Amino acid sequence: MNWVPLRELLPDMPLPPYFRPSRLLEADGDALKTLGFQIAVADIGAVSTESELLCTLGEALDFGSGYRANWDALYDCLGDLLRSGAPSTALLLRNSSQMLHDMPHEFVRAVHFLSDAVDEVSRDGGTFQFEVLYFGDW
Repeated sequence: MNWVPLRELLPDMPLPPYFRPSRLLEADGDALKTLGFQIAVADIGAVSTESELLCTLGEALDFGSGYRANWDALYDCLGDLLRSGAPSTALLLRNSSQMLHDMPHEFVRAVHFLSDAVDEVSRDGGTFQFEVLYFGDW
């Protein structure tokens, strides 16, 4: 599958960034799996630092022991996935609204950096697609 805007694949999806009610996490994950996405779920509700968030994301995306918890390393690892021919990946962030409540500045930074990562992957084209969905009690 070539990169396709998520709204074309799932018409009920809002404009990005994708803020979704918690109750839709399983249904959205199943729908994305049916479309060929590999699903990675990270619970970010209890993170207390940006570094802890990045560790949690790296674990969910199975970046391995060589991954260092910073945004450049996350971008590099996503680039490795893109170049390796890995299946498209959807990162589902559980309890996002809790992180927004507890750490608003870090949450906004995370949305910004993850949105940039999605944009960079989409510009590179090819068959690898990376999407991030935020689930919470908005």
